Amino acid sequence: MRLINKLIFTILLGITTLFAYSLNADSAAAVALSGSYSLRAAGYEANYWNPATLYKPINRLLLLNTNLDIGNNLLSTKRYNDLNGTFLTEADKDRILDDLAKSFRLEGNVTHNLLGFAYNRIAISSKLHINAQGKLSSRYFELIMKGNEFDRQYSFDESDTRLSGFAYLDLTFGVSPYSFEYKGVPIHTGLALSYLRGLASLTTEKYKGEFFVSNDGAMFDQEAVINTSLGGSGFKAMLGAMSQITPELAVGLSLDNIPGYIKWDNEVERRSYFASADSVYIADLDELILHTDEVAEPLESFTQRFPLISRLSAIYQKDKLSLSLDWSHAYKQGMIGDNNSFLALGAEYYLTRFIPFRCGVNIRTRDKGYSFSYGSGIEAGPFLFNYGIKTHNSIFLSPSSNGLGFAVTAELDLY
Repeated sequence: MRLINKLIFTILLGITTLFAYSLNADSAAAVALSGSYSLRAAGYEANYWNPATLYKPINRLLLLNTNLDIGNNLLSTKRYNDLNGTFLTEADKDRILDDLAKSFRLEGNVTHNLLGFAYNRIAISSKLHINAQGKLSSRYFELIMKGNEFDRQYSFDESDTRLSGFAYLDLTFGVSPYSFEYKGVPIHTGLALSYLRGLASLTTEKYKGEFFVSNDGAMFDQEAVINTSLGGSGFKAMLGAMSQITPELAVGLSLDNIPGYIKWDNEVERRSYFASADSVYIADLDELILHTDEVAEPLESFTQRFPLISRLSAIYQKDKLSLSLDWSHAYKQGMIGDNNSFLALGAEYYLTRFIPFRCGVNIRTRDKGYSFSYGSGIEAGPFLFNYGIKTHNSIFLSPSSNGLGFAVTAELDLY
């Protein structure tokens, strides 16, 4: 069991360092619109954005959908080249710490569609989800770059320093069961129910760190408790509503993860890691001063809960042009949802009857980052092909970009 859990740890750590800042923008069109997609999602995609849009008579079959998103909240090619081999001034250090905010973050949500089908206000879909999240407190960088203050105690906890990740499959059934009018305005409702099959999980249950320097020397103490599992099951639901206020303007609301959880109960283990040093002086540095320990114990199960997420959205459509706005908010930080609070603006214009151009901007509200996206595609009869490109913290792909996202989607309309 220990070997398998170490393998899980290595794989999820690798995923964490590769994928960052992925939104719920799984399809190419959603990527191109920077996640301003709640009222644009058609057919089976409504299961993951707002199931109320299933009221539209769109019958569609998924052929292919995949995306890749790489980035971070600190380094770009330009910054690396500027800093590599140079002496860091105090202004350089301040800019780095300011960009880090509370922590150095590596986060991601990689998905691959396995099934997507919609017919007559009903949709069935399935996805493989891989979510990973790593945080390292900016106070560690402050200590490295600026040194410590005498007689100041530095404390760290799991809010700014943690590692977590999981992989699961969902099987989702969505339906728009009921439409009605209120004061002459049509209102459509939607419901999506998901069975979740957990594949692997790694969560940081506890992290505690202390660093202190005084006349008695330096004190260092670190403790990390990590839970791992190789299987589980769970459930989540999404409720949605939308209204076509005028022929050009529609608004919508969805609530996701009510409830949302996975109970991990297969090959579950808790691993505790300890490291400490006490009353250390410069003269002791040539001796073995760091004491480490590792404790592993089996667990019966643990439950991973997803934060409640709300999405408010609006779209305006006139002839070949459409403009949309999405506001997504996660009510509790957790394994997912930390970066799901964002404001997204998207625009789509049909250059010809069959070729759309899309662009969008996404502004995250829990850090200073943003992303800009664009893309296009072709609609040849019943066949639809789209691509989307996303850049982090720059308008176009350039040396100042913190990362790049790319997605392609192929679908077939069923008449």
